[in-house]
Amino acid sequence: MTNEFTGDNYGSFVQAGSIGSVHLPPAAPTALDGIPRCSPTFTGRAADLDRLRESGELTVVSGLAGVGKTELVLHFAHTTPHPGGYLFVDLQGYDRDRRVEPGRALESFLRALGIRGEDIPPEEADKAALYRSATARREPMLVVLDNASSAAQVRPLLPAKHRVIVTSRHKLVGLDGADHLELDVLSREAALTLVPDAELAELCGWLPLALCIMAALLTAEPEQPIAEWVVRLRAARDRLDLLDDGDRAVRAAFDLSYDWLTAEQRRLFRLLALHPGDHISVECAAMMSHVPLEPTRKTLRELRTAHLLEPGYRFHDLVRIYAKGRLAEEPPADREAALDRLVLYFSGQSILTGRRLDSPADEADRAAALDWFDTNRQNLISTASLANATDRHDGAINVARWSYFYLRIRSHISEWLDISAVAMSSARAVGDARAEAEALTQQGMAQFAIEQLAPAYAALMKAWKLAMDHEFPDVGFTAVGALAAVLMRSGRIDDAITLLHAGITEALERRDGHTLCVFFGNLGTIHLDQGRPEEASRFLEEALRMERRFGLDSHHGVSTRNQLGLAYVLMGRPQVAVLCLEDALTTCRTFGDLAAEGHVRLNLGHALRDLGRVAEAEQAWAAALDAFRAVDSPQIAGFEAYVAQLRAGTE
Repeated sequence: MTNEFTGDNYGSFVQAGSIGSVHLPPAAPTALDGIPRCSPTFTGRAADLDRLRESGELTVVSGLAGVGKTELVLHFAHTTPHPGGYLFVDLQGYDRDRRVEPGRALESFLRALGIRGEDIPPEEADKAALYRSATARREPMLVVLDNASSAAQVRPLLPAKHRVIVTSRHKLVGLDGADHLELDVLSREAALTLVPDAELAELCGWLPLALCIMAALLTAEPEQPIAEWVVRLRAARDRLDLLDDGDRAVRAAFDLSYDWLTAEQRRLFRLLALHPGDHISVECAAMMSHVPLEPTRKTLRELRTAHLLEPGYRFHDLVRIYAKGRLAEEPPADREAALDRLVLYFSGQSILTGRRLDSPADEADRAAALDWFDTNRQNLISTASLANATDRHDGAINVARWSYFYLRIRSHISEWLDISAVAMSSARAVGDARAEAEALTQQGMAQFAIEQLAPAYAALMKAWKLAMDHEFPDVGFTAVGALAAVLMRSGRIDDAITLLHAGITEALERRDGHTLCVFFGNLGTIHLDQGRPEEASRFLEEALRMERRFGLDSHHGVSTRNQLGLAYVLMGRPQVAVLCLEDALTTCRTFGDLAAEGHVRLNLGHALRDLGRVAEAEQAWAAALDAFRAVDSPQIAGFEAYVAQLRAGTE
């Protein structure tokens, strides 16, 4: 026997001149195929499996508790060969009593690799070195580190040159060089393979854990119809109470995530449950928690990293319910103070931003204001309703008052109706006649926009009477202008004209330039609809003269110029019409009024067609439809049919 040695050695090594006989103990058995079984209900993750197969040597699969991280990785392990074998450990990272420390996990891995217990060193660093040595020259392996709570829990368990997949409720951004795969809830189609009812699946938040629990409950109680489960879940004060099959519970899964948070993170998480909307800004969260901006930003980021908030700092439906349940831990006085600050935030922001939108200083300022309203539209409606329901009526009135203009120019009719109803309720609760008249006027204008003429007439008449009784001339004039439009659309042309002339007389006495512009414009529109473009143009041109005389920069000028442009088209003056309509288009863009832009572009197409510029007319009509679709216009089907007729006429 030559004095040579090759291969790995993990025990004692003796060198001798001659050896009579050698008695070796049997090799320790290996356990390199101990991957747990897959769930037979695994579904809807084909794209995620593809991404996992394409990812690099180290991958972190993260997501909300119960979203199916472990099942995805197990399915990958069972369908992807690794000739060197498999190592799996559940690190129990979020259970403080059962958490597996790296040293213990290393010992388990070393035994699985065939290392005898007496050869495993006691210190964690030495175990890690032996682990790296034992895996260094093996064929490619898959190491699954399941349910880790931190990068520190994982780092000692990372071998060199082998595939490692970590699952965690946190993103574990501290693992440098890792690929990250964040899991979302299931698609509707996939969820229906687990729970055969879309409404029931939605009430489960499309969350795999909740869906599997519900599937088990349906099996356990086959006599209870699905419709009854839907009713029970909808009626439940806390839906999570029902999402428990005795073996698994959504609340228990969320408890582990919550218990892992710091005191600051828990407090913000609880307070955010008071937010009624679908998007939580850093500024609003800071206001609610009464904590400076940067610390709040950090805490929000940590909650997002823990997947207790979704992108855009939104709650998953079931997590919001869980957070509301945790609100009981917050002192009542602190909850009320946070609600005060929440309503104050949206009230103040809507006032400041509404002023910037209605009287914009510059294009960038205008765009920022419009973007804020676009982002917070649902927040504003929800906050106004919350303020009304909790007797914070001034907040509800202010949020509504400064949202009306935005909702009108964006044609968000449903929200326009909702917030005016909320404002009306709050105004009556505190006896604010002006706010009530404003809300009635806005309600009538919104109803008119969707052709609900009788309700619109009733609301506007109430608004006008209330404004006259309490001497709010500006509100009364707005109601009269809208009322004239309703009368005209209802065929009561003479009544509309009489009403406008009377209004003009009063506005002249008050030197109310804005109202004069509006009423002359309305008279022009009536004559235009009656097929009298020459008479219409005189009233519309007078409206523009009033605009110049009083130095107004009003959004209403869009309607005047649009109607005047159409009058010029009908009078055979398309060149002048184009100039007028392009001016209107500029104002539309100034205010971000996509609905008005659609109407202007329709008429611009008429003028361009009459000039023989057919291709440009086609472009204008196509752009008009794009604008109407962008605001989800309730009349989009009619506009599409009308444009189709126009295009057919140019062929």
